[in-house]
Amino acid sequence: MPLVALAVLGAVAAVWAPQVRADREVTRTEACDALYHALDGELASELTRVTRAADHQPSCGDMGTAWPEIAAIRCVAQRHASEPNPRDPAKRAYVDRFAQPWETSACQVGLDAEPSADGPIEIRVVQQLASGEPARSFTIHPR
Repeated sequence: MPLVALAVLGAVAAVWAPQVRADREVTRTEACDALYHALDGELASELTRVTRAADHQPSCGDMGTAWPEIAAIRCVAQRHASEPNPRDPAKRAYVDRFAQPWETSACQVGLDAEPSADGPIEIRVVQQLASGEPARSFTIHPR
């Protein structure tokens, strides 16, 4: 009798375990999606502040750069440095791509810019959910 019960439990586990793993992956992917747009308003506000402020520094204070885009990125990334990464808790959720390494398969959101003296002031938000997938990105401009 115990062998029959063990066989039944094994069959149930074989059917149920993949579903549990799939549900967990869907939840992680949804959390990665939420990370991708969670800071849109905050980034736009900081970028607007640094473009209008006389000292061109964000609300965090001096970020050690004259480029407003980089100052805003450093401020927001610093403010959210302890946010958990749903795919890999050992890695940051938000990364200032000028200062920290960016792991393309770890659900991290990279905050990036291409500052130029005569170009538009903007911040690019980049995320790649898994290795081999194309990265997705969008651009934030001052309000």
